[in-house]
Amino acid sequence: MKANNGRDKTYTKDNVDKRIKEMDENDSKEKDKPEIVNMKEKIETLKKRTEELKEIQKKMDEKSLNEISLTDPESKLMKTRTGMDVCYNAQISVDDKHHLIVEYEVHNDPTDCSSMVPMSEKSREMLETDDLEALADKGYFSAENIKELHDKGIKAFIPEPKHGMPHKKTGVPAPEFHESRFRYNKEDDTYTCPQGNIMHFMSKRRNEKKLFLVYGTGACAQCPVKSRCTTSKNGRRMYRWEHQELLDDHRNKMLLHGSEKMKKRKALVEHPFGTIKRALNSGYTLLRGKRKVSGEFGLIVLAYNMKRVINIRSEENNIKIAGDNRNITLFQFNMA
Repeated sequence: MKANNGRDKTYTKDNVDKRIKEMDENDSKEKDKPEIVNMKEKIETLKKRTEELKEIQKKMDEKSLNEISLTDPESKLMKTRTGMDVCYNAQISVDDKHHLIVEYEVHNDPTDCSSMVPMSEKSREMLETDDLEALADKGYFSAENIKELHDKGIKAFIPEPKHGMPHKKTGVPAPEFHESRFRYNKEDDTYTCPQGNIMHFMSKRRNEKKLFLVYGTGACAQCPVKSRCTTSKNGRRMYRWEHQELLDDHRNKMLLHGSEKMKKRKALVEHPFGTIKRALNSGYTLLRGKRKVSGEFGLIVLAYNMKRVINIRSEENNIKIAGDNRNITLFQFNMA
């Protein structure tokens, strides 16, 4: 959702440094020019603007910020369909029976991944069910999310992001030797490489919060395609996450049901956002600050759900409206 903060009122560290440099250069150029009308005023304007930028730069350095918004300090630059804009990230979950918004959340993290588990838990609590399927797009995918949702008994269907050249991201010289070409043998806990060599368990290695099992083989030393498989002098290594089996099961599940589930997800969650942005004209915020924006979005969600309930009740009761005879009571309020 577009925040109540102009794009020109948001600065990044690089942007501020660049603008200060441009101001100093413009100041020098103006001084070297022959006397023209309003020269003094122009130089003073440049100096004043430079001081403002330096003050912003100082504030960012003091608070170790990479970005600052002057009108709404809690809003952030985010990627949208039309480019970068100053926004809040609004999350919703929608039930598949009535298409009502079950839960919502507003935060200023440009990524969606951190919302997957808490939104799923809150939705399950709201629906009062132990049998929940959570459908989400690839922006919500992470191995940690798959593991945590599994532990909480929530069936997740989230596509894994695909990279155009995945072998380059892992330092593998040739695509035919990407890790996906190595076959894991569950029975004897080994890997078989594309050349048919067996890779055995060697050690464990921790990377941030994840524990990996490391596999390797001495056959790399004499392998004729080693230079296409790895740049390491010690030979190729395979790193298997300790909970990799859960990830493999999820991939198999997505191969079987992923296409169907993603079509369903799109029909469920994209429609409310379209209605909110177009029919309710609420693709932007009027208030400032995350707490107030969250409250504002809550009212928008309430308006959407009321509109949806009216349609549902109309369909269920087969209400017929003829001409201008619209004597229908949809809500009744008793005020003391």
